Amino acid sequence: MDVSSILNGLKILIPLLPFFKKLLFFDTFFSLSNKEKSEAITYLKECADEHEPLDKYKQELMLLDYKMSTNYLLNDYILKYFISNKLKNIKFCNSIFLLKDFYSYNDFNVKMKTKMIIIPIIVLILGIVFGCGATFFVVSENQFPKSLLDWFFFGGLTLVSIQYIYYSSYTLWCYFHMVRKVNDFNIFISLVRIKILLQKFK
Repeated sequence: MDVSSILNGLKILIPLLPFFKKLLFFDTFFSLSNKEKSEAITYLKECADEHEPLDKYKQELMLLDYKMSTNYLLNDYILKYFISNKLKNIKFCNSIFLLKDFYSYNDFNVKMKTKMIIIPIIVLILGIVFGCGATFFVVSENQFPKSLLDWFFFGGLTLVSIQYIYYSSYTLWCYFHMVRKVNDFNIFISLVRIKILLQKFK
């Protein structure tokens, strides 16, 4: 197979690049353009407690569009925490925007949901099992698949294995970043609230 035929084959994949990007990269507030980040911050500063259900739901939808959590106050604390030390806190802040179902936020306190860790672990195990299945398929046949059906079977197992392992590993990586810094973040929230309270008495 010559180089030109390989390049022509790769050209076919170009329209699929946006799709692959969505599969391989996880969008959060920090993946937005600078203009979109600026718009998100402007909207966030205008947010207030909404008591009417439809208004509250609308606010949550807007915040989700900006790849943040549905709680505007929590978003405010996250961004302030990020600004306090961008290099040190970026991974935690990115993770807390991404893994919205892995923690709860009540009474100005973020609490990790420890049972949720089971899900990515199970997915990781399944990914490894599927990967072993694909490997065993090739080893047992002592050659790469020849028929179209065999290629679909082998390719499907391989693709699912890679996807499961990638997603679960990234989720676990983000989860452990959150666990490592969640107490520090909660202390930061308390300090910010104390500072705001003291300013009211000046």
